[in-house]
Amino acid sequence: MNALKYEYFVTKTFGSERGADPARVGDANYYNNVNDKNYLNKVRIGLAYTISRKSSELINTKQVRDPDDYVALDNLIDRALNVKNSQHIDAVIDDAQKLFDELEKLPNRW
Repeated sequence: MNALKYEYFVTKTFGSERGADPARVGDANYYNNVNDKNYLNKVRIGLAYTISRKSSELINTKQVRDPDDYVALDNLIDRALNVKNSQHIDAVIDDAQKLFDELEKLPNRW
């Protein structure tokens, strides 16, 4: 089930289908095989790329003014690049989604 959560997290951000995101890393099979270093690296890239993309979108469209929000977004990327297992992946996704949901509530920039 969490593998699909990872896949949805990536593909939703890019508005794509399974494995059709720009970096082709939004695939539940990668999550299911994170014990293999190659797949773990793909998931790390997928998480960081997704968080970076969504962060840029929020910064460009919402009134993100609190410096702590910028730090939190950067920390999420660092955490994504250093996940070690599926529990770490799940925690990063949960924390990212929580922060994204909070920032989505901010007024629009324009």
